[in-house]
Amino acid sequence: MTNSRVNSRVITFEVIVLISNVRYAVAGCWIALKDEIGFDHFEGRSLPGWQRHVVLTAIAYSFLQSERRRLGQTHLSLPRVRAVIQEVLTAHFFMTQPHYLKWMLKLKDVEMRT
Repeated sequence: MTNSRVNSRVITFEVIVLISNVRYAVAGCWIALKDEIGFDHFEGRSLPGWQRHVVLTAIAYSFLQSERRRLGQTHLSLPRVRAVIQEVLTAHFFMTQPHYLKWMLKLKDVEMRT
């Protein structure tokens, strides 16, 4: 295995060890995504819903990690990060799709009458 050739280059034992150690970094990120951000909490049934969940958790994880690097260990928690990102994305959605906001306000008025 140490004498294998890929694209006419010899793969050394050190390269194999280096590549195999990447697995642990990926596994660590996966565990952090599941434990801290709730990546595995999705229980929906649609692909678009799953895609939104994946994007939201990836954004939350990136934000959380960048804040930890910037400030040192911070007191940000999963609920705080999710709330901030959800507010930002909701505001962006209603700014770019104003007809949805009008529709939601009409729906709210109808529900309040019943």
